[in-house]
Amino acid sequence: MEQSDRSIPHPRKGKHLNQEERIQIEVLLRGGATALHVAKLLGRSERTIRRERQRGWLTCRTGRDSAEERYNAVRGQTVYERRRRKPASAAGGVSGGADYGETLFSGSGGIPDER
Repeated sequence: MEQSDRSIPHPRKGKHLNQEERIQIEVLLRGGATALHVAKLLGRSERTIRRERQRGWLTCRTGRDSAEERYNAVRGQTVYERRRRKPASAAGGVSGGADYGETLFSGSGGIPDER
């Protein structure tokens, strides 16, 4: 896939992909671009593009007995939003914070109380 010479934007570290970027990723990947090529065009890390491709991967039926796997920008955005909304306790964090530790180790010498 031939692209005109454009100045490559500086990588955007610590910034989340937006819907417009996800659509660009979908179009470029469907056109046969590699993750590295997409990353250079968007000024992102190749790893960011690879993770996004995994996030939005879909298996689409193309016929009665056939299917095609491809990236879908809407799915990528939906999965991203769903993961962003999870509370800390559902993501594996400990609920209760310092109170939990204080209760657990309130015995002598930092040994948990027997209950």
